[in-house]
Amino acid sequence: MSELKSPVQPFIVRHKGALSAIQMQSLVQLYQPIIGMDAVNFYLLLFQQPVNEQKISTQKVHSSLFPYIAGSLGKIDDARLHLEAVGLIETYKQTGEGILYPTLLYDMQYPLLIKDFLDNPLLSNALINQLGDVEFFEVVRQWEVAPIEMAEYEEVTVSFETIMTPPHNDYQAQAYEAKNGYNLQHHDQKPPSISVVDDFDYMKVMRKLINAGIDHQVLGPRVKQETLAIHKVYGFDEEQISQLLLESYDGELPAIQYQELKLAAQRMSEKNKHQTTNVPPASSQPVKEIVEKTTIQTLKEQYPHFAEADLEIMALCEEVSPEVLLTQIKQSKNGFVSSNEIQYVHNIAMRSQLPKSVQTFLVYYLLMIENRADFQKGESERIANLWQQEQLTTVAKVMTFVHQKAKDRMMKQKQYENRQNHNKSYQSYQRQKKTERQPYWAQQNQESQKNQSDTQPTDTPAVEQPSEVDLRSQLGQIFERGRDE
Repeated sequence: MSELKSPVQPFIVRHKGALSAIQMQSLVQLYQPIIGMDAVNFYLLLFQQPVNEQKISTQKVHSSLFPYIAGSLGKIDDARLHLEAVGLIETYKQTGEGILYPTLLYDMQYPLLIKDFLDNPLLSNALINQLGDVEFFEVVRQWEVAPIEMAEYEEVTVSFETIMTPPHNDYQAQAYEAKNGYNLQHHDQKPPSISVVDDFDYMKVMRKLINAGIDHQVLGPRVKQETLAIHKVYGFDEEQISQLLLESYDGELPAIQYQELKLAAQRMSEKNKHQTTNVPPASSQPVKEIVEKTTIQTLKEQYPHFAEADLEIMALCEEVSPEVLLTQIKQSKNGFVSSNEIQYVHNIAMRSQLPKSVQTFLVYYLLMIENRADFQKGESERIANLWQQEQLTTVAKVMTFVHQKAKDRMMKQKQYENRQNHNKSYQSYQRQKKTERQPYWAQQNQESQKNQSDTQPTDTPAVEQPSEVDLRSQLGQIFERGRDE
């Protein structure tokens, strides 16, 4: 996966020349919705590197690209992975002993044009999934060219012999002699393809289609490519894909309408989003029913220091996929699984080396222990990266790690509270300490003055303060006298 280790790691670029206008159109309209703007920016930066006669650029370090790509080395690496996934770049690493940072060779590939792009199952399905069927057809219409009535034209092309008069006819020998001994540059474009998927039984789909009466001659290599591509893009199982193929089969031709197949897959995906069922129907049973008591008993013998609840979670993660657990937890919270959350779970599976059970526990940890409302991309990748660096290869190791982290947090919180209490006590002591004691002669003077005031008779009567009513009455009398005068 990641081959970038340091900003000073060198790289060189090999490409066959600048992109044409129509290739730029393909890159922006067809590829950018799938791979994102950062990957397109990185692709164009590499294509702008000057090359020599062998179409090889000078060696540079990756930090030289930082002024043009906002972010870190990880952002460049992520862009590279997206470009490799869609076949726009091929990466080769320098081999040898004692090389701290091996040089990376980026072999640039031209974008496929519209016809080849749509014929590729992976790319076309990924584009429909990103844009939706309405916007997808809008993009395709921009590539349409008005048809030409060939009946209105007649051919006037001349033949080779009409123009050329060769002195001899040994052309093939001359061509072989010209290229013999030279390593001429030649690159075939390799669009992304897929042949085997571990968690998908393609033969099960074939048996269902043949039993349904589909002509076996129709089930060629392209059907397999389209089937595996739909499984990769949407995560559909064998039952769902068999249903899509049957709906797209035209018995009169007979043939499978591949464009209709892709649109039907996109519609099924949208329907699943609204129904909050992004997992197979067989997985709709409560997750607690999946875990068998025998599994828990086995784990209890293996990990006697864990509590019963921890063992149930551990067994659950061993039996259930991350997608199933994500759906069940979101449903228990009266929510639904978004397409982004499913994609984030798939990203963890694709980019990390964590076992499936640990990936499942990651879902449980974020949504139940941390009580997050959604499965977020940044937080999930950060925690998965931490667990992978800590080499947490089992759920038991992850639980031990999580419990220890919780104890550390509680210890730090307790230490903080103790410091706060100590500071308050110290401040109170300082305030008491600042109250100065008076000398004995000042205390004697105060006591003597107090005694004199106590013994002195109070001949002067206290002056009674007039009330508000009396004041108003006096003011009224003054005003009356003023009018009489």
